[in-house]
Amino acid sequence: MKKYKIAKLLIIFFVVLCISTSLHYGDNLLLGSFSDFNNDDVKYLRSAKTLIETGKLTYKDVSKSTVFIMPGIVFFLVPFVKLFGMEDAIIFVQIVQAVIQGITLYLIFKIYLKLFNEKVALIGLILNIIYLPNLYITTVILTETLFTYFLVTCIYFLIEAIRNKKKKTYFVAGIFWGLATMFRASIALLPIVVFFIWLVHKYTIKEMANFAIVSLIPFLILFTPWWIRNYIQFDRFIPFTLSSGNPMLQGVFINNDIDHELIAKLNDENLVYTNDEINNDNVERKMAGKVFKYYLKNDTVNYIKWFLFGKTINNLKSPYYGYELYGIDFETERIVHLVLIILSIIGMIKAKTKEKYLIIGLWIYFIVIHIPFLSYVRYFYPIMPIVIPLAGNLVNNE
Repeated sequence: MKKYKIAKLLIIFFVVLCISTSLHYGDNLLLGSFSDFNNDDVKYLRSAKTLIETGKLTYKDVSKSTVFIMPGIVFFLVPFVKLFGMEDAIIFVQIVQAVIQGITLYLIFKIYLKLFNEKVALIGLILNIIYLPNLYITTVILTETLFTYFLVTCIYFLIEAIRNKKKKTYFVAGIFWGLATMFRASIALLPIVVFFIWLVHKYTIKEMANFAIVSLIPFLILFTPWWIRNYIQFDRFIPFTLSSGNPMLQGVFINNDIDHELIAKLNDENLVYTNDEINNDNVERKMAGKVFKYYLKNDTVNYIKWFLFGKTINNLKSPYYGYELYGIDFETERIVHLVLIILSIIGMIKAKTKEKYLIIGLWIYFIVIHIPFLSYVRYFYPIMPIVIPLAGNLVNNE
C-alpha cells in the first residue's frame, strides 16, 4: 500500500499546484470579458447572477429563459456568485475545481487499481499530473471539471456494478450518469456502451433489463424537473437543450471552414435569424442539412473522408490547452499529448482485462457522438484523463 500513500501525496501536490496557478495567473485565465460577456465563462457567471436575482435560467439574453445550455454549471456557480459576486467568485470556484480535479484523478487511480495493479495505476496518475490540460482546466470556469468528475465517478461505479451485479451499485452509477448529463448532454447515450459491455460479460436479457431499469430511475428523477420546466417555458418537450444547430452547421464544412456564400446560395426557404434562440437553432439545423447534402453530392469522396477520418483526427491531434502555463508552449504540450495517445493505444492493445472494453467503448463513443458537430478539442478533453493511464500498462508484467 506504499503506492497508495505516494498517490495521495501526488494528489495533494497537484491540487496545491492548481490553486497556485490560479492565484499566479489571475484574470489572465479569464476567457471572456465582463464588459462584453463574449465567452462561455463570463456568460455562465452572469447566468448564475441572473438566476439568483430573477429565478430564471438565462444565457445569451438575460431577459429570456434559455434552453441553450444544460443547467448543471449554472447551479454549481450560484452559491459562489451569491456569496462573493461574479468577479470575486472566480478564485473560489477555481479552488473548488482544483479539489474536485484532484478527487477525479484519485478516482481514476483507483479505477486502474481495479483494472490492473498499483504500478500501472501510479504511472497513470503521474502521467495525468504532467498532462497540463488537467491543470489548465481547473483554472477556467467551464463545464469540463465537473463533467469529468461525474463521468469518472460513474465509470468507477459501473466497473464495480459490472463485477458484482448489485442493483444498488447500478443505481449509484445512474445517479452520476444523470449528474454528468446535467453538465453535458452528449453523455446521455452512455447506456449504449454499457450494453456492449454487458454482452462481453455475457449478461442475460433479464439481467440487462433489470439493471437498465435500476440505472434509469435516478436519471429520470434528476431530469423530471428539467423536463417540466422546459415544457412550461417553451410549451414542448425538450429532453436536454436546443443548441446543437450552431456546432452542427460549423461541423458540416470541411475543416470547419464556413462558406457564408454557400449558405446564402442554399437558403432557398429564406430562413432568417431572429432574437429567438429556438428559431435560430432550427435555422442552423436546416442549413446544416442542406450543406451536408450539397457536399455529399458535389464532393463525395473528400466529404466522406472528412467525416470518417478528418474530424476524429482534428479532435485527437491537439490538447485543450488555452494558455501557456509556466513557459510551456502549445507545441510542446501537443507533442506530449500525441505521445500519450500513442502509448495509451499500445497499452490498451496489451491489456487483457475485460473491463478495458468499457474504456475503449467510452473512447469510441466520444469519437462517434461528436462526428456530426464542429471538431473542437475541448469536446474531447474529458476522455483524456480516463485513457491516459492505459499507457502505464506498457510496464505491466502481470
